[in-house]
Amino acid sequence: MLIAICYVAGILAGSIAGAAHTGSGVSGFASEMLRWVFLISVGVPLLISSGFHTFRGEVSARRLGWPPGNPFQTEVGIWDGAGGVIAVVAFWRHDGFWLATVIAHSLFWTGAGIVHVREIVKERNLRADNLLPAVVNFLVPVTLISLYALAS
Repeated sequence: MLIAICYVAGILAGSIAGAAHTGSGVSGFASEMLRWVFLISVGVPLLISSGFHTFRGEVSARRLGWPPGNPFQTEVGIWDGAGGVIAVVAFWRHDGFWLATVIAHSLFWTGAGIVHVREIVKERNLRADNLLPAVVNFLVPVTLISLYALAS
């Protein structure tokens, strides 16, 4: 649920910031919107998720319908923390940092989405904590790539 709330909140905050950023046209609107999507839609949920996967991995696994006790929970948590920090830094940095952030997050979120879809199809895992990420994991890369293209 958190991932969906953060996605929508980032889109709303970005839309408001973009609309307030008058005089720059589509590029200025997209740039402002991308900053807020980096911060709220990507950075916040990844930082929160990092804590759960790293320090409460068994709880996270159960909520996802996955076997607990898997050391990959910690690995996912470490990536989530690193990715969250990168997304938060992208809120303030522009230059080539945005492109690297878009590429890294698009690859990770698409891959994670594929894993969630696989769980839905193969394991019939219809838990909300598996279904919502399956959708948002594909929306985030489309959003990042589209906004980056419009901002450039």
